[in-house]
Amino acid sequence: MAAVVFDRALEDERELVDGVAAAVGIALENGRLRSDLRARLQELKGCRIRVLDASRRERRRLARNLHDGAQQRLIAPPSS
Repeated sequence: MAAVVFDRALEDERELVDGVAAAVGIALENGRLRSDLRARLQELKGCRIRVLDASRRERRRLARNLHDGAQQRLIAPPSS
């Protein structure tokens, strides 16, 4: 949010007023872009955490399955 106060003493300085208006517009757009960037970064961090958690769970599941399968083959009686 921003507020710009116009001083009537600057009515004859149209180029100056236009320049200030352009600078204010750029500053507001930069602020909006920074805010969007922060929100996207937070979203990306959340996605990264979810992917890492899912990969850890899957590794544990695979390790258990490999361990349990190998253990069953080792203790199972030989097939004829």
